[in-house]
Amino acid sequence: MRKGAGLDEQRGERNLLRWMLLDPAARSRYVDWAQVASEVVGVLRAEAGRNPHDPRIAAFVAELRSVSPEFRTWWAEQTVVERTWGTKRFDHPVVGRLDITYEALSLPGDPDHILFVYAGKTDDDLEKSRILASWYAESTPSPATAGKDEDSPRATGRDGRTGLPPRVGPPRAMAVGGAVKLNVTVPVQWVSGRCSAAVS
Repeated sequence: MRKGAGLDEQRGERNLLRWMLLDPAARSRYVDWAQVASEVVGVLRAEAGRNPHDPRIAAFVAELRSVSPEFRTWWAEQTVVERTWGTKRFDHPVVGRLDITYEALSLPGDPDHILFVYAGKTDDDLEKSRILASWYAESTPSPATAGKDEDSPRATGRDGRTGLPPRVGPPRAMAVGGAVKLNVTVPVQWVSGRCSAAVS
């Protein structure tokens, strides 16, 4: 296991909501941690409503209620959130303050996946996005070398940490009109415990 691995990685699991609630590093990554975390709880509430008899969601909710007072409070409020667009504000360990806008697009014929399109909010954020996209490309091992050098700074970041929660897979970076957009396709259950993956 590489140095600096998060709690979910240590458990062999990847889930954004668990990371946000249980890993102290998450609170320092998001400028608006409480707002974002409560909204993700609302996304879980929406998924639970669509799948009221799913035992994995029930077990996941029970787990978080037992370990997170914030989750117990937000879950009791019964707020349902369907994310369509917005802004995420990060305090990134490499590039500092970073504001990212996003749009969530449902894929025709594939209701179990959502396409998230991310872009920097300002020119400064766009430049920081370019830096991170380039850094990610350089630090991601090729299929032939994946898993062979996980303890190296190249695999985990210049400070030995990725600074981000685990991802489903590498985002696709595209230059659009001088901007950098990151497209990430994730399972709709990414926060529900039905799928153990997560994205930043």
